[in-house]
Amino acid sequence: MSKISISGNGLNIEREISDELAKEIAIMVLTRGEIVKKEIVKPAHTIKSTAKEVMPEFVDFAKAHNAQRACELVACVAVYLEQQGSPVFSKTQYREYFKEVRHKPSTNAPSDFQWALDANWISRIADDEYKITAIGKKVVSEKFPNTVKGSTRRKKTTNLEG
Repeated sequence: MSKISISGNGLNIEREISDELAKEIAIMVLTRGEIVKKEIVKPAHTIKSTAKEVMPEFVDFAKAHNAQRACELVACVAVYLEQQGSPVFSKTQYREYFKEVRHKPSTNAPSDFQWALDANWISRIADDEYKITAIGKKVVSEKFPNTVKGSTRRKKTTNLEG
């Protein structure tokens, strides 16, 4: 367990929170706050991709977690990179991993990301910088159960004209 304290402008809060939540709050503070320590959380576009070196390992990771749809691959890339010490990732990094898994380039990364954002699997922390959410981690660890698959399918439109 971790402890968080927030004070200022008549506000004084002190609570015990999970270590996972503490890490997420720290990332939010360091990337959105006024004081950003570049050596702690580097923007995704400054992290040199080592995707080619770890591709076989990631392909196995994606398969083991049953990532079949593109939005599921977005969440898998986020979890995988976080486990490798990079809590922030970009669309460019996602495209590299996608190409290795699917053996072709991603043709619709903006849509893939929007699905993952709408499902609350990832969150945008800056322009082209994303991180995995607690919900995203959960669905990846649960191998994308059927209960989440319906929530990310396209909604059908109904023609009401007779």
